[in-house]
Amino acid sequence: MGSAMVGLALHGGALPIGGTFLVFLDYMRPPVRLAALSGARCVFVFSHDSVAVGEDGPTHQPVEHLATLRAVPGLHVIRPADANETAAAWADAVLNHGPTALVLSRQDVEVVTDGSAVCTGAATVVDRPSPQLVIGGTGAEVSLAVQAAERLHEGGVSARVVSMPSWDRFAPNHPRPSPLFYLRCPVLSVEAGQHLRVVRVGRQERGHRLLRCQRSRQHRPRAPRHLRRRGGRGGPPMDRSGAMTDLARLHSEFGQSIWLDNLSRAILVRGELDAWIARGVRGLTSNPTIFAKAIGGSDDYDGQFSGSSPMVWGPRTRTG
Repeated sequence: MGSAMVGLALHGGALPIGGTFLVFLDYMRPPVRLAALSGARCVFVFSHDSVAVGEDGPTHQPVEHLATLRAVPGLHVIRPADANETAAAWADAVLNHGPTALVLSRQDVEVVTDGSAVCTGAATVVDRPSPQLVIGGTGAEVSLAVQAAERLHEGGVSARVVSMPSWDRFAPNHPRPSPLFYLRCPVLSVEAGQHLRVVRVGRQERGHRLLRCQRSRQHRPRAPRHLRRRGGRGGPPMDRSGAMTDLARLHSEFGQSIWLDNLSRAILVRGELDAWIARGVRGLTSNPTIFAKAIGGSDDYDGQFSGSSPMVWGPRTRTG
């Protein structure tokens, strides 16, 4: 897939887009590197970007892969924090003249940004007068940083939260030391990966701390507590005012076709499909795992299965 994308990009006339789990970058590294070397204009979409990937276990938990992407010269890497930064990241990828890697999370995340950090590489999400601590993060960890800042504020500690979705975009757009981080106070860097390069723009003195996840979880995978679903399957993305994210606008302005990867009979029975289409969803898809969960998690299919007799295999004939 990656090699075909590079070939299409160098031929011209199209913007190739391909997607897979971030852990499968191990197989995609040669074409990704080739795209960076040749300046091929294509978009690599990597999902399931951290240890919070569900039931697949440590083999599907990327830990070192984000650092690997950032180490490729000429590759524009964006790890957006929420729906707003994801929309901005897509627009940024379309305008980029070289290859772009979009690194997306699997789990539900709260919308805490306005998306402005993408164009400059980093921006303040939460700020308070005379901050005593700066918390920098990327991806799904930004919402966790916002929650931590709120708890600190309740305890009388002022904290600034900075979202840093793109290091390679940040470096040429901010002076060093950056005023976002250099406030003569401790800097706390948070990222579910091997290495968060925000340490290079934070204070290198005593007081700087780095929180990172360097190992896969070998026990039965379970999402971190702050990322676990609330109220069942979860709803559509919400912005900070509580309004529904305008999916139709993503399609009309950025060409992003939104698909719902959760097809089940319950969506049709309860009339949810019409509501999703009205919000801007352009298609539905599924896979054997999702279908198995739909069957095992509801009684919507009982009538159909109860009317079917088991298959009986004979020595020569099959009846059912």
